[in-house]
Amino acid sequence: MIIHLVRHGQTIWNKDRIFQGQSDVDLTDLGRTQSRLVAAKILECGPSAVYTSPLSRTRHIADVIANGINKTSIEVQELLELDLGMLEGKTGEDLREHWPEIIEQWRQFPSRVTMPSGESFLELHSRVTKSLYDLVDSNTESPIVIVSHNFVIKILICEILGLTVDSLHKVNIDLASVSTIEIDHDSSSLLMMNGTSHLDHCLEVQT
Repeated sequence: MIIHLVRHGQTIWNKDRIFQGQSDVDLTDLGRTQSRLVAAKILECGPSAVYTSPLSRTRHIADVIANGINKTSIEVQELLELDLGMLEGKTGEDLREHWPEIIEQWRQFPSRVTMPSGESFLELHSRVTKSLYDLVDSNTESPIVIVSHNFVIKILICEILGLTVDSLHKVNIDLASVSTIEIDHDSSSLLMMNGTSHLDHCLEVQT
């Protein structure tokens, strides 16, 4: 089974470097352009099904892909981004001032981090990896598409590579990027990570 992992496009909070987690934040004009371009790229691959986080920034891409294959995108609650709790809507400066210990742990040992009134990275790992394998088990046609978020995709790539949660920072996932994994019985592999060539024209327009 081949799975294309797609990150959403730029939101207003992405642009302003505000932590958004599970908050439902609108896309920017650039984000909508990125979404259109990444959806077109995925449609070239002939997807059989599209699964998405319930948030509007992911659904924007998922619905375009689903319409392109005459199907309906399927919301999966477990594909939501990490619940940042009290850190949602905050900036890096806010974290440095009020939660410096979270920043220190986040940089070195994500596995030890639980967001204040939110979720831990280990909890995120548990729910998103279970969701991945459930989707693989329930689909007979390949490829499928998962439209989700930064930490979710990083976790899934670490899982496929046999890396721990503490390796999150070794993985870079850009906005509106495509990463592709393959799961076949008991084996798995990373076929592509953080592909963004479909955004080249978009970037040229913005500069």
